[in-house]
Amino acid sequence: MDCGALSGVPKARLEILGEEREILFYEINELDLILNLSDNVILKITKE
Repeated sequence: MDCGALSGVPKARLEILGEEREILFYEINELDLILNLSDNVILKITKE
């Protein structure tokens, strides 16, 4: 899923462990939310 890369809309930012990162794109499935962040960081949040 695109987070504004082609539309010119600024990317959403997220602060993790004191560092601000851009959300480049994300994926949602039945169990997970996967955020692909700047600096090649992937954050996976799993539904319990």
